[in-house]
Amino acid sequence: MTFQMVWTGFTIDSVIFGLNGGFRHLAYLSASQATYVLRMNYIGQALAINSNGLGKIAVGLTILRILGTTSEVWRKRIVWFMVVTTAIFGILATFFTFFQCKNPNALWEPQLRATTQCWDAMVQARFNIFVATWNGFTDVLFALLPCTFIWNLKMDTKKKAALTVALGLSTVTGISACIKVSHMASLTERSDLTWETYHLSVWAGVEIFLTIICGSIPAMKPLWSKYIRHKSLSRKGMGSSSYRNGCASRNGYQKSTEHSTKSITVRHDFQIEDEFRASSKSNATVGPGNNGSVGSPEAWDNHSRRGLVTRL
Repeated sequence: MTFQMVWTGFTIDSVIFGLNGGFRHLAYLSASQATYVLRMNYIGQALAINSNGLGKIAVGLTILRILGTTSEVWRKRIVWFMVVTTAIFGILATFFTFFQCKNPNALWEPQLRATTQCWDAMVQARFNIFVATWNGFTDVLFALLPCTFIWNLKMDTKKKAALTVALGLSTVTGISACIKVSHMASLTERSDLTWETYHLSVWAGVEIFLTIICGSIPAMKPLWSKYIRHKSLSRKGMGSSSYRNGCASRNGYQKSTEHSTKSITVRHDFQIEDEFRASSKSNATVGPGNNGSVGSPEAWDNHSRRGLVTRL
């Protein structure tokens, strides 16, 4: 939550800074505009430093949760060391940004700079370069550290590879940190600070943005499995069950049709038999010679039943 608040503040500061001519040459700005955008520039530097530091701390705490209580102690000690040192360096960098002059107003009011004692601009620039390099090293370390225990886990190789890639995305953030370091020498150009720090501001925002994305991917895995993958599997299951139900319905329909056809055939045969019996009884002559003859009801009864059984 703290990281999100600081990142939001950095975003708002960058928007206000840009809308008021913050990325133009100071020569094109009025005195009041120059004072305002220089103040916003230093505030943005402090917010960027804290956003980067808090992002590394958040990733480190996520790795500690993954390690749990079963991992070896040396891994946890390394993570805690990086988390604590990143927090300390971030606080010191913020402090040096505003208190490199006895009167902090001299940073954005040039008329006060001549009467106020300030450090050499290289002091603050070099320390910020060190902090940015340390943050990039932290990204790479946090990306490689999970590889030392993931391949020892009892799980599928495909899952191991996916987890390694998800936790190793911090290397992308480390690359952006290295590019940002190459532009940090512009902090010494106080005569035209707004124009010279343009690329530095851009790459600072890119690094923070990548930290948010790469740090959120491992935490999004349970939500992905619960909502996205579960729904897709449910849809597939519904489709296969519908197919099975359709096949069963068609088979049932065929069986019922065959059964109905047989029933109609049986009823039709018995109806013909009953009609023939009735006509035979009315026309037959009762006598000893007619018993068991072909035209007698008894003979037709035996003959019709044999034909009915054969037809069925």
